[in-house]
Amino acid sequence: MPTPLFFLVALGTAFVVSLLVCGLALSFFPHFRSGERKEGVFRSDQSLGGSGALTLPNGKRSPSANELPLVGSRGMLPAMVLAGGFTGYLMNFDQQQWLLLAILGAGLVGFWLVGFVDDWQKVHRGHGMREIAKFVGVALVAVGVAVAFLFFVPHTPSAYAP
Repeated sequence: MPTPLFFLVALGTAFVVSLLVCGLALSFFPHFRSGERKEGVFRSDQSLGGSGALTLPNGKRSPSANELPLVGSRGMLPAMVLAGGFTGYLMNFDQQQWLLLAILGAGLVGFWLVGFVDDWQKVHRGHGMREIAKFVGVALVAVGVAVAFLFFVPHTPSAYAP
């Protein structure tokens, strides 16, 4: 049985891989940005300060309005898939455990695809998917994962199958 340190190392490895892949994605796709700007006026006592923000005379601050980069999931998805697969390999998963991991990984990729389509539309159309379309996409992925669990995972009378 792996120790808690093993899982911390796996989590740390996933974090480092995520940082590296996000850095690569930012360098390869520097213009893949949403066009969204997060502007506004915030109370100075609720702010962490800094970050190029402008302090207004009334004590409020206006943060800089940088465009949001859309590379986070492109870095996190490979890190999660690699970390999950490597952890399964190190823990000697049996066929049933690999099947469970594959179903969860497929769901992860499905949710990622919905988010990617939304981000792609933000970059190339100036606006993302409509809320209902995004909801339908996420719901289809969730139903697909539930159906995969229903048909591919053996039924047991207990909550925790061996």
